[in-house]
Amino acid sequence: NILSVINKKLISMAVIVALTISLTSCNEVENDDPELLIGNEGTEFALSLANRYPFRSPYSQQETQAAEFIRSELIKLGYQPVVSSFNKQIDEETVATSSNIVVKISGTGFVISEGNDKDESIEEVRIFRQVIIGAHYDTKFGSEHSEDYPDYDGINANASGVGALLSVAAGLVGREIGYDVIIVFFGASNDDFA
Repeated sequence: NILSVINKKLISMAVIVALTISLTSCNEVENDDPELLIGNEGTEFALSLANRYPFRSPYSQQETQAAEFIRSELIKLGYQPVVSSFNKQIDEETVATSSNIVVKISGTGFVISEGNDKDESIEEVRIFRQVIIGAHYDTKFGSEHSEDYPDYDGINANASGVGALLSVAAGLVGREIGYDVIIVFFGASNDDFA
């Protein structure tokens, strides 16, 4: 079962890397930069997130701290993340809050030709397309489970996905791409909000 989880994560990482490479190649300008190299930053961030905040269940203090940790990392990369908070009524007296963190990386769009060849009324039109990728940063278990799961760190649920998205974000810094890329870090996914 653990091998199956690892294989799924490796396949997911390969898809994200392929997406990143294809997105950086979708532009109108010649790019003499070497092929995109992701590096170890995403892995290091995932491990740091998992070790600092292993029990980041929906609406918990660790989930809130993890969200700030992610937001701070995005700011270090030069992005201006938007934090979209939302509430859930737990009972008559308790309202719980979680957040999604969103970064939009604007693309240049694509130029297509429209018109009629016969009367030479061809017009170039710029169109825009977007790609949305996301990962949840919360975990199933909260701090109340720490004694039952002392070795739990949430790396596979889903610090590794967060690390992969941060790798994509880091790889796209300063690159001209055709697609708008929207990266979303979802909170409270284990409460069906992602």
